[in-house]
Amino acid sequence: MKDRKRQLENLAFYDKAAIEDRAAHMAEKGWLVEQPGPYFWKYRRIEPKRLAVNVVYFPKASEFDPSPTEGQIQLEELCKRDGWILAARWGQMQIFYNEQKDPVPIETDPVIQVETVRAAMKKGMLPGRLLLAGLSVMQLMMLGWQLWESPVRFLSRPATAYMIPVWFLVLCAVLCELWGFLAWTRRAEKAAENGRFYGLRGNRRLSLALALLALFLSGLILCQMSGGPWGTAWLAVVLGGIMAMTGAVIYIRERMKKRGASRKKNLFFTIGLTVIMSFCFVVALTAMVSSVGITKRSRPVGTYDKGGWEMEVYDDPIPLEMKDLRDAGCDQWSTMADRAETIFLAHTEYSQQPLTTDQSVPDLRYEVTEVKAGFLYGFLKKRLLWEQQDVVTDQKVVMAYHYKPVDPAPWKALDAYRVYWRDSYLNVYLVFYEDRILEIRFGWEPSKWQMAAAAEKLAGKVEEGKK
Repeated sequence: MKDRKRQLENLAFYDKAAIEDRAAHMAEKGWLVEQPGPYFWKYRRIEPKRLAVNVVYFPKASEFDPSPTEGQIQLEELCKRDGWILAARWGQMQIFYNEQKDPVPIETDPVIQVETVRAAMKKGMLPGRLLLAGLSVMQLMMLGWQLWESPVRFLSRPATAYMIPVWFLVLCAVLCELWGFLAWTRRAEKAAENGRFYGLRGNRRLSLALALLALFLSGLILCQMSGGPWGTAWLAVVLGGIMAMTGAVIYIRERMKKRGASRKKNLFFTIGLTVIMSFCFVVALTAMVSSVGITKRSRPVGTYDKGGWEMEVYDDPIPLEMKDLRDAGCDQWSTMADRAETIFLAHTEYSQQPLTTDQSVPDLRYEVTEVKAGFLYGFLKKRLLWEQQDVVTDQKVVMAYHYKPVDPAPWKALDAYRVYWRDSYLNVYLVFYEDRILEIRFGWEPSKWQMAAAAEKLAGKVEEGKK
């Protein structure tokens, strides 16, 4: 029979009433709390008994202290006089128990109780939560800017498209805790004026649920980026790395405390170690992604020396080839299909480049965007047309560079545009269909027949590049 056990406890650090109730309940079952923690609490076996439990916070304490502060020791000695025995200590938290039937509470003034809990929260919880909230807002702003600047690439790549809901959920989880703290402060102050202590009941379950949902979405990102169940393995690698780093940091912190390192030295060393380990983890993960591969992006099958310049060679199937439009003029080609897909849209970049040093042989490049979320179509159209902008100085156009409408009939499309540069047209077209968008660059002036041939291959065969 084990004398000690660890158990998952979903208790907020400052939820004084809930912690007291839980510790008393476990004592009745024969387990006394020995070491609290963020999620797992350690208990030791005792004779089942009914105990009174009091949680007291000491704001000046820190989990980086090598030993209890003088104030904590004095508090412990004073509590012993009334039968209160220290069961466990966790940073600013002290958990006392008393075997007497109706012991005198350690803290009787509700005003002091409220001030103590609030001071401990301001020192312990608020800085970290505010920092995480600020980081979440900054990330959302950066992602929003990327979405505005390049919506097609942003919305077609899981690593960016799904990060907005992930960071939004993280922000909501943090705001739930902050809102709970502010709501408790107002209610506790009013209750203290009437001689009652209003216990803090945090939004731990809601914030934990939001955090787990954000983690779940992160797993979906990795699964979709890897094209299948390999994403689960990558998620295990990431989570395992994070857990290993967290365990290492906690172990080093506790070892330094046992060796008597000062609070400042321990804090500085722990933060430095966290930064170094995080940097090494990101570098290692990046190297693994680069060597092993995690995305469905096209990969070269070889190289070709093109006049002293080494170019990568691809052998991907593409829906529209040079031979479908004109005399190829070359027997060997590099064909690439680079696809990215989310629930919002799928975007594939195609290219066909000649493997020859003959500069007269043109290449072919085009991009096909399949819009899955219809509400995004209008936004995407406006932003794509906006990407080509005239060069303006002193409110005067010094160089024309924009899309101009052209006849969509040859393309069998709803709308068609062509790039106008300086005083002539370029062979770059932007074509809009009902649920897809085509951007194609010819290396020559295309005829109407070639436009129709391209439309026949691309307007309804976006998925061909995946086969």
